[in-house]
Amino acid sequence: MKRKMKRIIKLAVLLILAVGIAGITVRAAGIRNDINNEDAKIREAAVKSIPGSDMGNKMELLRRVINDDKDDVRTAAVNALIEIGTAETILPLTEMLNDDEDDIRMLALSGLVKFGESASDNIARALKDSEDEIRAKAIDAISNMSDNTALKYYADAIEDESSDLRKKVIENLYGLGMKKGGGNINMVIGLLSKAMTDRKRELRIKAIKSIADLAGKGSGKGSGSSFGQGSGNVGVEVLNKGADYSDDDTRMATLQALGRISGLRTIQPIAKYLSDDELDIRIKCLDILNGMPFPGALSVLSTAVTDDDYRVRTKAVNILSVKGDTTIVANLRKALNDRDWEIRLRAVYALATIGDSHSIEAIGKALKDKDRVVQKAAIRILGVLSSPMSGEPLGKLFLEDRYYRIEIAGALEKIGQRSALQYLLQVLPDEKEEIKAAIEQAIEKIVDKNK
Repeated sequence: MKRKMKRIIKLAVLLILAVGIAGITVRAAGIRNDINNEDAKIREAAVKSIPGSDMGNKMELLRRVINDDKDDVRTAAVNALIEIGTAETILPLTEMLNDDEDDIRMLALSGLVKFGESASDNIARALKDSEDEIRAKAIDAISNMSDNTALKYYADAIEDESSDLRKKVIENLYGLGMKKGGGNINMVIGLLSKAMTDRKRELRIKAIKSIADLAGKGSGKGSGSSFGQGSGNVGVEVLNKGADYSDDDTRMATLQALGRISGLRTIQPIAKYLSDDELDIRIKCLDILNGMPFPGALSVLSTAVTDDDYRVRTKAVNILSVKGDTTIVANLRKALNDRDWEIRLRAVYALATIGDSHSIEAIGKALKDKDRVVQKAAIRILGVLSSPMSGEPLGKLFLEDRYYRIEIAGALEKIGQRSALQYLLQVLPDEKEEIKAAIEQAIEKIVDKNK
C-alpha cells in the first residue's frame, strides 16, 4: 500500500512539472507569436511581459523589436531592457540611442546611466545627440565618473553647439580642478583653454577666470593644493596667448587673470599689454605691474614713459616717482624728453627719489628744459641732493641765465664747493641788490665751509 502511494505521489509531481514546463513553453511561444502580431497593442503587451517571463532568449526577442515601426513598442522594449538591468542590455540600449524619437533616446540613456562608468563609452555617444536635453543628461552622467574618465569626454563636450552646455562643461571642469587632491589640473587647464576662443563672450571670460584660479592653485596659492609649479606655468602659458585676441574684452580678462596669478613668470606676458591698442588695457597693465612686488615688474612698467598717450605716460611717471629704484633711471631719462612739461616735471621728481649719480646726472639735463617750472624744480632738487657733480652744470646755468640766479645761488650754497665761487664772483658787481644779497650769502657760506 505504501509503495503504491509513493508511486502515485511521484507521478503527480512529474505531472505537475510537465504541466508547468508545458505552460512555460506555451507562454514563451505565445510571446514569440504576439511579438510578430500585426496589432501593435498586442506586440507592446508581449514586450512588456518579457522581463517577468522565464524565457531563456529574452535579449534575442528584445533586439528583434527595438526596430519596431511603432513608438510604443520600442518604448516598451527599452523599458523591458531597463527592467532586466543586466550587463547584456548595454548594447541594445546603446543601439536605441540612434532612435528617431527623442523620448526613446532619453529613456535609453537613462538606462545606460544606471550602469555608471562601466558604460561610459556608450553614454558618451549621447554627446553627439541632436537634442540639448539628451546631451545635458550625458554631461551630468559623465560628471559623476572618475576624473580621468570625465576629462576624456569633456574634450568634445566643451565644444558643444549649445552655449548652455558649454557653460556647464566649463563649470564642471573648474569644479574638478579645484577639488582637493582631485583631477589632472594641467589637462583641465588645457581643456579650458579651448573655451578662451568661444564665440560667446561670457564663456570666454568664464574660462579665463577659471584658468587663473587653477593656475594660482597650481602655484600653491589655493588652500590644500596638491599640485606644483608646473600647473601654474601651464596656466600662464595658456593665458599668454590672450594678448593676440582681437576682442578687447577677452584681452582685458586675460590680462587681469595674469595679474591674479602674479609671480615672476607672469611679468613678460603682462608686459605685452603695454603695447595694446586699447588705452584702458594699457592703464590696467600699469596698475597690475605696480602691484607686483618684483623689481623686474617695475623695470617693465618704466617703459611706458614713452607711450603715445600722455595719460599712460603720466601714470607711469607718477608710479615711478615714489619707487626710488635705480633700475628705472634709463627710462626716466627718456621721460625728460617728453613733449608734455608735466610729465617732464614728474620725471625730475621721480629721479630725485632715486638720488644716485645716474639720476643726478639726468636731473642736470633738466636744467636746460624749455619750461621754467621744470627748470626751477631741477635747480632746487639738485641743491637738496647736494651732490658735488651738480656744481658745474649749475654754475654754467648761473652765468647763462639770470632768471633763476637767486635759486641757483642757494643751490650752490648747499653744495658748498669752492669751485662755485668762480661763477658767483663773476656776476656779483653787476647784479641788483636782491640778487646780490643772495650771492653774497652764498659766497660767505661756501668760504666758511671750506676753511
